[in-house]
Amino acid sequence: ERDQKKLVLAVECIHSSKQKILDRYLRNEISEDQFLKGVRWKQDWGFPWENYRRLFDWARKAQIPVIGLNDPSSRLKVRDQMAAQKLKIAQEKWPDRKIVVICGDLHLQSEALPAELKKKLKKPVLRIFQNVEKASFQLLKKGLDDQVDVIRYDASQFAVLSVPPWVKWQNFLLWSQNVDQELGSNDGTDAVAQIVHWLAKELKADIKADGLTVFTAGEEDVWERVTRDLSANEKPWIKIMIEDGRSFYMSKANGGYLARASVNHASSLAMQYIHDRLCGGAVLHFDLPDDFLRMIWIEAVAYFGTKIINPKRKSNTLLDLRASLSSSQAGDGGREALQLALSQRMLEMNGEKEGVTSFRPRRKSSWVAASHLLGALAGERLYEGFRRQLLPVATMKTLLSKPLGHKNFPLLYRELLEIIDSMPTPYRSKKEKL
Repeated sequence: ERDQKKLVLAVECIHSSKQKILDRYLRNEISEDQFLKGVRWKQDWGFPWENYRRLFDWARKAQIPVIGLNDPSSRLKVRDQMAAQKLKIAQEKWPDRKIVVICGDLHLQSEALPAELKKKLKKPVLRIFQNVEKASFQLLKKGLDDQVDVIRYDASQFAVLSVPPWVKWQNFLLWSQNVDQELGSNDGTDAVAQIVHWLAKELKADIKADGLTVFTAGEEDVWERVTRDLSANEKPWIKIMIEDGRSFYMSKANGGYLARASVNHASSLAMQYIHDRLCGGAVLHFDLPDDFLRMIWIEAVAYFGTKIINPKRKSNTLLDLRASLSSSQAGDGGREALQLALSQRMLEMNGEKEGVTSFRPRRKSSWVAASHLLGALAGERLYEGFRRQLLPVATMKTLLSKPLGHKNFPLLYRELLEIIDSMPTPYRSKKEKL
């Protein structure tokens, strides 16, 4: 935390003319909605705010200065010159701090922003590229794509590889489609149906997406369409999942909700659909704590499916969850979900695999968030076993066919967990793996 006080954050996603609005948001003087409207986020940037929220939340809680660098009305070279001048002023204002700049690849090229900074600053510039296609394909040829996440070119240039190239391209297509015409139900259904086909082929399952309907966040009547066949008990939980940005499948309606136009969300939804078909109907009544184990298993299966499509994805580990809980950056809501997840996992590791922890959160949303955390832990190990062929396709299909609606599901969950816990742990910590 002491090191955080030595940082300044500079971002391309905020126009430099909106600095006063940004400063007011960081001082908690305006709401998130007021901030987004004030900086014209959707019009001037367009990428999903959900991908950036945690970064700004962290800066606000840690009291890190944030500087807006963008000026989209100018040519690239002029924008780099203006950004370099802003960074020079920031360096003079905070001479003992390191400045972290988040910008697009075009600005990172040697002749772009780094060249302008070299003229104005006397300090070295470290460049970190993300998901460089050429590097990914070179690793693929050598059979190292699953083993290498960071490439060092020299002392001042690195590349972090967090998704395969095809996932990056598909994400861009989904995003551009969403920006151009607000991703509608037909587009969402087509995207998820295509991934259903890929996953079914991988699992050798005779499942087609016939009749599947996908509702998307961009539709005006999405709430009415999603909740049309739900009970009074189910609706508040579905509202929580929508507000929390979760993608989910509803067995009774043969429909799914796609929260974001991304490959991870589309593959999660596709895997939930396949699971529903294999297990005879993944019906949830949200009778908690009784349904908590079912929620964890659904999340585990969904995460497993996303790993087949995006093998570079990484979940937090138990060590990461403990570190997050002890961090002052965890908000009250996040802390409660972490406590619930860790309490449940400790219970399971102590041999009570079919039981539910006695910890009771105050927020309903904590059940959803905790099941997501625990499901990712289990899904990571499922995929590792599947990748190493410790879980053959036939065995995996048997696990996916376990009846979710069975009245003795806690006993089935215990069997599932014993298999999962016997699978290798791919890494002790996500940070350590990186």
